[in-house]
Amino acid sequence: MIKVPTTPEVSFVPEQPGVYLMRDASDTVIYVGKAVNLRRRLQSYFTAQPRGGAKVLAMISHITHFDFVVCRNELEALILEANFIKRLRPFYNILLKDDRDYPYIRVTLHELYPRAERAWRVEDDLERGARYFGPYLAGDIYRALESIRSIFPVRTCRRNLPRDIGKERPCLRYDMGLCEAPCQGYVTQQDYYAMTEELAAVLGGRRGGLRQRLREEIATAAERLDFEAAAAARDRLAALERLEERQTAVLDSERDMDALGLAVGLHTFCVQKLEVRAGRINAAATFFMDLGALEPDHPAAREFSGAEAGDDYRMTQTEVEQNCLRAFIAWHYPEAAVIPPEIAVPIKFDEELHAGLTELLNSLPVRRKVQLLRPQRGERRHVLDMAQRTAHEALQRHIGRGRRSGEYTVSPTTRAELGRLAGCPSVPGRIEAYDISNIGDDDIACGMAVFIGDSEERDLSRLFNLSDLSGQDDYTALRCALERRLARLDDPDFGARPDLILVDGGIGHVNAAREALAAAGENIPLGGMVKDSRHRTRGLVIMPESEPIELSEANPKIIELSGTENQELLRWLTQIQNAAHRVAGRYSGKLRRARNLRYRLEDIPGVGPKRRQILLENFPSLAALAAASEEEISAIPGLSKTVATEIYTYFHPEIRENNTEEKEEG
Repeated sequence: MIKVPTTPEVSFVPEQPGVYLMRDASDTVIYVGKAVNLRRRLQSYFTAQPRGGAKVLAMISHITHFDFVVCRNELEALILEANFIKRLRPFYNILLKDDRDYPYIRVTLHELYPRAERAWRVEDDLERGARYFGPYLAGDIYRALESIRSIFPVRTCRRNLPRDIGKERPCLRYDMGLCEAPCQGYVTQQDYYAMTEELAAVLGGRRGGLRQRLREEIATAAERLDFEAAAAARDRLAALERLEERQTAVLDSERDMDALGLAVGLHTFCVQKLEVRAGRINAAATFFMDLGALEPDHPAAREFSGAEAGDDYRMTQTEVEQNCLRAFIAWHYPEAAVIPPEIAVPIKFDEELHAGLTELLNSLPVRRKVQLLRPQRGERRHVLDMAQRTAHEALQRHIGRGRRSGEYTVSPTTRAELGRLAGCPSVPGRIEAYDISNIGDDDIACGMAVFIGDSEERDLSRLFNLSDLSGQDDYTALRCALERRLARLDDPDFGARPDLILVDGGIGHVNAAREALAAAGENIPLGGMVKDSRHRTRGLVIMPESEPIELSEANPKIIELSGTENQELLRWLTQIQNAAHRVAGRYSGKLRRARNLRYRLEDIPGVGPKRRQILLENFPSLAALAAASEEEISAIPGLSKTVATEIYTYFHPEIRENNTEEKEEG
């Protein structure tokens, strides 16, 4: 490996195949690429006016020096590039998933007493024997876990077994028949482990043996009139069928394969991956990659990658598609939980590239030899066509999302730049933004807005009632809200762990948030969104810097400070800031309305604090209470007929007046 000095002089670089590693001032590798001609490739980066999209230009601005490795041929360079990317995970080798998290089911077979649980990403325990299945859509994974735990009574606790066997009583799941209580030694380690191995086989699509055994258990139990055992086996069989209902049978044979659909847009390409296990579509995932990740010396990628304009080589559409799939396969499969023996692709690779990719795949930990296929007909072609259609639809959604009112698509480059500024190790997938809202010293609340990718997920927003605090102290309120959030990082009601936390405010707000993170022992990247005197988003506070990182000047007309990417980043930060403000303001308003309702209720005779609380829990507003009939009010537990009459007449004074007139006449 040869290291080049800070001055980007490339005349001594050989015109041979190889791999290059771009480094920044801290000597960190920020990008890895391969080239058929190393000198030509590197010259394309360091011309007087390098051409390229925002991603490439942003990367070039951070390059201080580079390394390169000369290879014998392009195949060797392909494999070496993939190995470097897997090991170093450079910041600008970007692959983006669709705009949500896709969780996995993890079976911890590396433990003596394994568990089946949700996992948000494939961890290092894969190398120690853990099995991962998925990814699943968020709703599907809960239904799959419910079904699988109904079939196999595995533990869900985190007790350290066998160390803690017998130290505590079994949990409620044992009493419900949902766990065999290995924590008490009620099942041998060998039998329990064998059950979890079968569980993993079922998740992998091997269900025929279990289905047959359950049917035999039902028949045997019925013959000996053990109807309770027959019912239990029947319920397990029903759970197995529910699990299968969510997976479409697409192949007659129990074949394992991945089908990769591809759609190429102007700036982005999309890969749709369908996982077929035992003849059924087991899971699906959608990925987007910036076209700037293509080979810079290909003319089709020249706009995005800074290639020389004078190059007279013209790449065909097939070569563009080959390069897209090459980039995806080299990035994705070294990190995949499982690599099936067949990977179906929609295009034909040239012979040399096909050989290189096949060699790369088989150099990874695989159970069987991997083949790259391009099926022309039959069941496999049907699955591939399905992946192709889905890829094109996903790309259109990805592009069209920006045309909806109030929304737009944020480029992968902008997402990467925000992550870089905030110190994220990779492009942030889940961003949580916090804002404090109050009216004077009352109705203090904190709103949490959530962005997955570049899209706000309103169903994931959360509200923190901080009415127990007094006074206008945003720092204390923010610290308290974050402490409550950080205490529930593993709570599925809150979703995944955030990759980045943004707070609405400046240095003081970021310091308060940092104190909460330190108290919780967490090291989540953190930033503050600061505004100018006209309440417009102008910059980002990043710790430990003492000054905001300015993204534009005070004058809103001067936006091209470092290129158009800052304009988009400012616009996106404004959207994030507005979302957090909206969530907080909505809840603060709700608290204010509840307080006003409470004050009005204090005027009603016979309604003390206890009954006020009952009314607040059953009626959202004064209008709702005023519209209720006397019978509806008296039907609420804790309210007598007399009190209901007082409440009803309070909102209908004409009744009280009529009663008074009748008494006077009498």
